[in-house]
Amino acid sequence: ATLANLRRPLWCRAEPGQLPSRASRNWREVAPGPDMSAVDVVELQLTALQANDAVTNDGISKTFEFASESNRAFTGPLPRFVDMIRQGYP
Repeated sequence: ATLANLRRPLWCRAEPGQLPSRASRNWREVAPGPDMSAVDVVELQLTALQANDAVTNDGISKTFEFASESNRAFTGPLPRFVDMIRQGYP
């Protein structure tokens, strides 16, 4: 990995298609559930962020949906989370 690549946000580093889990391939249809591993959730979130539609923010919304309850309470509501993802956070 190059230094420039390491400075990019984690979700920007992987190329689309590098995250092969079934959940990440169908990220729009998948709902949170106890049958998903932590790896599945992270892969889904990364894929959703990579495929985010700038108009609908569907990928950011899906990422927020899969965040823990405490994370959503801290970073939400969704419009605030969208701004945080788009503009960065301290």
